[in-house]
Amino acid sequence: MAFRILKFYREALQVYPIRTAAVSAGTLMTLGDAIAQTVVEKKSLSQFEVKRSLRFVVFGTFMAGPLFSIWYSRLAKTFGHTKYAALKMVACDQLLFAPPFIAYFLGTMELFKGEGLQDVKLKLQDDYLTVMKTNYKLWPMVQALNFTFVPIHYRVVVVNMVAVGWNTYLAWMSAKVAPHKDSPVEDSDDNNNSNPEEVKSSS
Repeated sequence: MAFRILKFYREALQVYPIRTAAVSAGTLMTLGDAIAQTVVEKKSLSQFEVKRSLRFVVFGTFMAGPLFSIWYSRLAKTFGHTKYAALKMVACDQLLFAPPFIAYFLGTMELFKGEGLQDVKLKLQDDYLTVMKTNYKLWPMVQALNFTFVPIHYRVVVVNMVAVGWNTYLAWMSAKVAPHKDSPVEDSDDNNNSNPEEVKSSS
């Protein structure tokens, strides 16, 4: 059964690469968000944010999935038959693609929430470097093994399998409320309400 599903998926990737990658990314990003909400954040069914998961459906299906398909295809065509192909593809993937994509993801998800550009800027300031550090702990090794040992038509499958856990992490990070919003603003009058007797005694 699993082999048939894998075979069907591989054939779909060959015939409809962009559409298949889009559906896969949308499904797995939504699954990652569902895991983040129910397992990581421990939300009950009544607390589950359907609108939040729908944001991942839209982003994964229409924005991330097609981009992934085009990118990996371009990498394979450019470096697939060259010397040190895997090393070149990992370097390009992690140095040229990952940094802007993480910023693109975090910023877009903030805009999907209805936040403004200032909130996007704060989100990137708070979480971008943290997510990038986590990315570099995981994906260079995954992609090195993927580009070296996995046939080209199965590489997206490997990425998607690892992406379930990664998308859970991304969903959790994207849903974090910026500390700037949670920190209470101190009343500017507090410093003016000091005891007048203390002021006199200090003079």
